[in-house]
Amino acid sequence: MKYLRDAWKKTFCYTGRASRKEFWMTALWAIISAFILMGVALLSRLPLGLPDFIQEVVLGWLSYILIIALVLYVMWSFLVFLALGVRRIHDIGLSGWWIFIGLIPFIGAIVVFVFTVIAGNASDNKYGSGLARSVAASPYSDGANSPAPLSPVFLGGSQNPSGVVDPFL
Repeated sequence: MKYLRDAWKKTFCYTGRASRKEFWMTALWAIISAFILMGVALLSRLPLGLPDFIQEVVLGWLSYILIIALVLYVMWSFLVFLALGVRRIHDIGLSGWWIFIGLIPFIGAIVVFVFTVIAGNASDNKYGSGLARSVAASPYSDGANSPAPLSPVFLGGSQNPSGVVDPFL
């Protein structure tokens, strides 16, 4: 929930950087909360065997209010994820204008998705300082045994001593 709250606070902040974990945890919480809101709106429309006044008027209006709230939530989330996406693209060292490649049908969405899963620069870049990551902490910092391109580790995951790739490190 912390990630969603922080992202909402930075809705109109297009400067700085956002880590993969920040991006994906915010996405997870946004999806969960939207499904909860949608579920409650749909449940309020089910026939529950209540008196007609309560079933049709009270729960009917409640479902309309919840649907309007869901639409407003989705519209606000678009703004949140626009800013978060720009900061995420900054983390990999590209201009935030690359977010608009997502307007190209199908291919653009794939490119933006790849941008969100690529590991950010561990060092400082022109968009801000490194996000608590250091090159020295990388198991491949010496260049030996570096992973092959397009492997999960190359795309930004970190391999722990047991050999399991953790994409959030």
